[in-house]
Amino acid sequence: MDPLTRLQAGVDQARPIVAAVGEGDYAKATPCAEWNVRQVLGHMIGVLVMFRDIGTQGQADPEVLAQDQVGTNAAESFDAAGKAAVAAWSDPDKLAGMAMLPTGEIPAQFALQILATDMVVHGWDVASATGQRVEWNPETGGRNSAVLRVHLQRAGDARVRVPAAGPGT
Repeated sequence: MDPLTRLQAGVDQARPIVAAVGEGDYAKATPCAEWNVRQVLGHMIGVLVMFRDIGTQGQADPEVLAQDQVGTNAAESFDAAGKAAVAAWSDPDKLAGMAMLPTGEIPAQFALQILATDMVVHGWDVASATGQRVEWNPETGGRNSAVLRVHLQRAGDARVRVPAAGPGT
C-alpha cells in the first residue's frame, strides 16, 4: 500500500472513532498520560492541518498544535482536516520529494507514513478512553507500525527493534 493510500486508510479508520465521541467524553483520561480525549482529538486534527500546510505551502507552523482544532464539532473538524491533508499530497511529484516538518526535512513518503500511524495510534487512544469497540483494519494497524519500525531502524534509531521474522509478524 502506498503512503497516500495508507494515510487515507488511517483517516478512514479514525473517522468513526472520532464521530462516536461526545462532549461528555472530552475530559476522560487516555493512554497518552498527558492528554485527555479532547486534547488527543486536538492533536489528531492539528497534525492533519500541519500536513495539509506542508503539502500546500511547503512547511507548517507548529503553533497550529497549540490552537483549538476541535471547535464545536470534532467529527466535522476531523473530516475537513483529513480531506484537506490527503488532497494536499495527491500529486505524485510531492510524494517523490521531501517534506519539511517542524523537526526537519524527511522523505515525503516517510512523513505520510508517520501521519498515517499517528491516526491509528491516537484513534486507538480515543477508542480505549471512550470504551469503543473497534474492528481494526490490519493494513492500518499492524502494517503501519511494521513499516514505521523498519524505517526508523534504517534511519538508525536505536530505540527501534524489528522482530527477527520481519515486518508483519
